[in-house]
Amino acid sequence: MLAPGYGIFLKSVIEGNLGLWDQTLALQWVHDNIEAFGGDPNNVTVFGQSAGGASADLLAISPHSRDLFQRVIPMAGCGECDFAMRTKESQAMLCRDFARYLGWTGEDSDSEGLLHFMQAQPSSHLEVGIHPKKNFRHSQSGNLYFVPNYDGDFFPKPMEELRREAPRKSIMCGTTQNEGLFFVALGGFGKTAEGFRRFVNRIIRECDYGCDEESVRKEIYDFYMKDVDPKDKVKVAERMVEVSHASFSQFI
Repeated sequence: MLAPGYGIFLKSVIEGNLGLWDQTLALQWVHDNIEAFGGDPNNVTVFGQSAGGASADLLAISPHSRDLFQRVIPMAGCGECDFAMRTKESQAMLCRDFARYLGWTGEDSDSEGLLHFMQAQPSSHLEVGIHPKKNFRHSQSGNLYFVPNYDGDFFPKPMEELRREAPRKSIMCGTTQNEGLFFVALGGFGKTAEGFRRFVNRIIRECDYGCDEESVRKEIYDFYMKDVDPKDKVKVAERMVEVSHASFSQFI
């Protein structure tokens, strides 16, 4: 099983994609040692769900990890999902903004100072994950703050080239029932018409709709809420789950 846990800091101090490097090291250990436990190093399956599905897919194409397993199950997520990857520049900007939210006052170019500041923070201050810290919002964050990025190392080439080069694997993929229920259960939006709008805004935040973003937002709202009483909290919550599920399984 794979789970999220990606990190990135500014290049020249700490490279990004630390979560994927950790997962690769774990796969290398399995490859080197599983035979001693009765396993077959040439018959390894990687399975992940949601962010873990993206991890499984990305591990299957990186030259650092793709030869360490033979089968892959990306469930309800893959490397092509809008939440799965960012440019290193946009991720570095988000990291700086989060550090400033925590109280860092250094220059943007002071990567080492930023690193030392973050290392001194208690873990409770860094627990953003999929449940954003109260009052910290970022235009690029979408549902996840820290995700893999195009670093030129773990991903030395564009994704489409890496896919063409990667060895063929047995693959099974799909979605889970009611994908997105977890995000609705976390709360924070309110089960109202306005809460639904905020929920949709967050889902499409990382999608590049350009000047059409407002019309896309309106179409989504009209499609899912046209027959719903905005005061019916149960129905509004159900539609939140539906739109979240569709963003994975049907791409809205």
